[in-house]
Amino acid sequence: MISAAWDLPGKAFTEVLERYGDAELDVIADYLHRAAEVGGAQADRLTKESRRSGAAIVAERD
Repeated sequence: MISAAWDLPGKAFTEVLERYGDAELDVIADYLHRAAEVGGAQADRLTKESRRSGAAIVAERD
């Protein structure tokens, strides 16, 4: 059932990927991995900053 739901999107993604050669796909994959790492690091930073500022607000209330 789930695999059937992915048949159409899977074919669409395959069509997109077929437009690129292996070297181009390597560059795209590298970019996506690096961008994900940057995004994850920034999410971690924002979470830590949010927790710190949240703790400061709680301390101000006390």
